[in-house]
Order: sequence, then C-alpha cells, then structure tokens
Amino acid sequence: MDNLPKIHAVILSHNHYDHMDLPSLKEIQDRFHPVFYAGMGNKKFLNDNGITNVREFDWWEFDFIQGIKVNFTPTQHFSGRGLFDRDETLWGSYVLEGKSKSVYFAGDTGYYSHFSEIGKKWPGIEVAILPIGAYEPRWFMAPVHVDPEEAAQAFQDLGAKYMVPMHYMTFVLSDEKLDIPVPTAFKALEKLGKPKESLVPLKIGETRFF
Repeated sequence: MDNLPKIHAVILSHNHYDHMDLPSLKEIQDRFHPVFYAGMGNKKFLNDNGITNVREFDWWEFDFIQGIKVNFTPTQHFSGRGLFDRDETLWGSYVLEGKSKSVYFAGDTGYYSHFSEIGKKWPGIEVAILPIGAYEPRWFMAPVHVDPEEAAQAFQDLGAKYMVPMHYMTFVLSDEKLDIPVPTAFKALEKLGKPKESLVPLKIGETRFF
C-alpha cells in the first residue's frame, strides 16, 4: 500500500472474494478516500461494511471523474459471496475513456458476443485488460472464464492495440499449471496474426505507460 500513488477511483467488476476484498478496500478508503464503482446491488453491502463513497451502475451507465468517462459494460459471469446470494448483484466490465484513448477492463468473463459489441461501440481501444487464467477444466469453467485462446479472440473482437493479461499467477483456482497461460496466449495471438509486442504481460507491481 505504501508504494501506491494517489487513487481517485476503484472499479469493482463483481463481488467474488478475490475481486472485492474488504480489508484491502477499507485500507484504500482510509488512505485515499476514492470513489468506488460497482454493479447494481453492491452499494448496500459495501456501505454496511464501512465503504461509504459508492456509485452503482447498470450495464451501459457511466460517470465522469478526473476527466475520465467510466462506462460500465456487460460481461458473462456471475456473483455471490455465500450459499444463497448467487446473481443477486450485478457483474460487469469497464471502458475508461480519456481525451484521446480508451482502456477496456474485462473483469471475469466467459467468451461471448459482448466483446464485439463493445469493440463496435468504442472503436480504437488502446489497451484491453483481459483474463487468461483459471480456465481448466473447460466443462466447468468455460461459461465464466475465458481460456488464453478465447482471450486472444476477444482481443481481436475488441479491436484493441495492446492486450494486458490478468487473472493468472496469483491464486490457485483451477487445474492448469500457473505458468501456462502467458505462453499459450502468445501462441494464440500469433495464430491470429498479431505482433508479439501486442501482448504485454506485467510483473506484479509494474507500471507501463502506453
């Protein structure tokens, strides 16, 4: 936390524990007092747990902060933190629009037509942050987690210039080996005719300017 710059906004894709960690959010709030963005139904839960400045979105809704337009967009996933609250809060992805560039953050997602829809609505996305891990076995994971080949196809559907992979090498959530997703993603992009430099894997804590 001591190494983080000033944080003005936190975007939450959904309420699963590995994406909405309350101790982390509370410390970020205490240090930086940002706006927290989340899908519909999450505000009450966050407020009840001490996270106060929360703005909720339905899909396709947006807000402005620090000159950035924050758009909440569809994705194919699910929500739930317990046994009896599945799908009671909304999950999603984000398109962050600056003055001349846009960044797409996928959250967790299976492969679906929303990638093409978002790519058409926001042509010329500079960076697509896409998950490439936690995808085996496919019979179980396919509806909610893309594999590296599907992530590469999503990158093409979006029409983005660079792909920053995420959701790998952190938690052991599935059956594939931890070091497999990035090499597999490189091969998948190569099959699609994408240049090697279009995939930008980041080290933990690394900052990259585009």
